[in-house]
Amino acid sequence: MLLAAQTLSPAWLQPTSLVQVCPVEPDEPDEPDEPVAPVEPEPIEPLPLELLPLVYTLGRYAVFTVVRVLQGLPAEKGAELVLGLAEGVRVAIAQSTHTPDAILELLAQDEAFGVRQSVLYNGRVPKAALLRLASDPDIELRRQLAGRQSLPKVVAAQLYRDSSPQVREALLQNPHFTGAFRERLLKK
Repeated sequence: MLLAAQTLSPAWLQPTSLVQVCPVEPDEPDEPDEPVAPVEPEPIEPLPLELLPLVYTLGRYAVFTVVRVLQGLPAEKGAELVLGLAEGVRVAIAQSTHTPDAILELLAQDEAFGVRQSVLYNGRVPKAALLRLASDPDIELRRQLAGRQSLPKVVAAQLYRDSSPQVREALLQNPHFTGAFRERLLKK
């Protein structure tokens, strides 16, 4: 996996060019020759709060760094990189509102339920990914999708025709699924 990341990522992402993370110094002798003044650490720019959930480390990489790399890659290369990552990292990438649409669409078809569910709850998920989730084989995921706050009409229409009564009921119970569109679907 590291080999794939090295061949797909720009030079600044290579492990040798990353900022060193607090190297561990060997133990000093009990009695130093002269007193050592404490060293003030350099200030670190705080991470924006919306990025905190993304800081699942992947070796020396953080997920938000991987997402930034994905933004600069062609969709095919990004897909190749994402598919080689661990499930927990794919979940974090699926949760990121900075993840490119093509990657979210790919993750909407992921084999792991948690990854697909994370795509569902992403606040910036594209309509194409929601359409993929509306035809997901897992009834629970489709039921959760039917209860989603912002649901495109085409997705709601597909869920209304779902074979599962639980999915259809969840859509009808959704307080955000109202208005003339709802009335037209109910009349069909």
